[in-house]
Amino acid sequence: MKRGMYWVSNDLLGECVRVGWAAGDGAPYLTREIYEILGFDPPFDKLPHREEFVRLHPSMVNDVSPVPYSD
Repeated sequence: MKRGMYWVSNDLLGECVRVGWAAGDGAPYLTREIYEILGFDPPFDKLPHREEFVRLHPSMVNDVSPVPYSD
């Protein structure tokens, strides 16, 4: 199953979702549009923001890197 972890926003990609490397060429970040077109779960609007994800999953903090080029 294709799953997103959390969403972030930056100047380069806009709204995007952190996904696993199994997502293919777009990994580790997919734009919202591509995420929705490819039918990932959960729906974008149900994803937590990165900060909330890290707070809820502290053991995964080393697996969660910020989006490149974000401020």
